[in-house]
Amino acid sequence: MYLNTLGKHELYQSVAKITGTTEKLIKEYVLENMDEITDYHYDESSIHYMELDKFMEYIGCRKLHQIDKIVVNHITPRKDISGVYEEGLLTLPHALTKDTVLAEYLRKIGFTFEF
Repeated sequence: MYLNTLGKHELYQSVAKITGTTEKLIKEYVLENMDEITDYHYDESSIHYMELDKFMEYIGCRKLHQIDKIVVNHITPRKDISGVYEEGLLTLPHALTKDTVLAEYLRKIGFTFEF
């Protein structure tokens, strides 16, 4: 089971598979709760505000499938331009596994990567 962030459509598809529901139900939930979702922005500092029980009840999910793979197509920009001069241009595997600002940030929140 994997979470695919390559685009909005792919994200809805993979969340539907992970939760065992339909894209339609997930989109309905997002539309009905958009004020709450955008108020909190659901970033790494506020994701704890999201009520997963409410979401799962709405879509009829009784069990989540384990995610064993995440497809990522974007990288957080560096803090400033000096990072480009210090680290050079990075491939995704390099950015996620070497001693970079992005890898350090992800390690702090519990993510490590192997290629």
